[in-house]
Amino acid sequence: MVLLNKIKPYKNIGPGHHIQEMIELRDWTQQDLADVLGVSAKHVNKLLKDEQPVTLHMAKLLGEAFDLSPQYWVNLDTNYRLNLEKIQRIQMV
Repeated sequence: MVLLNKIKPYKNIGPGHHIQEMIELRDWTQQDLADVLGVSAKHVNKLLKDEQPVTLHMAKLLGEAFDLSPQYWVNLDTNYRLNLEKIQRIQMV
């Protein structure tokens, strides 16, 4: 178990990072994305900070907004959250 304490986890990049990149590519603001998605700017901000999970409904909206499949967004979020859990387990050891 000593070895686990010395392992440095890789950077766990959430869907918020990818959403931010898509916003920047389009030269949008957070408010622009909020308007496109039909949600509040506060909701978009929480998505960008990875504080808000990507629901199936949000995955569909993001897919339409960025011309990517909803599965892309669901997979990004699921992988991010699973890795968060793994990192937390390692840190508890």
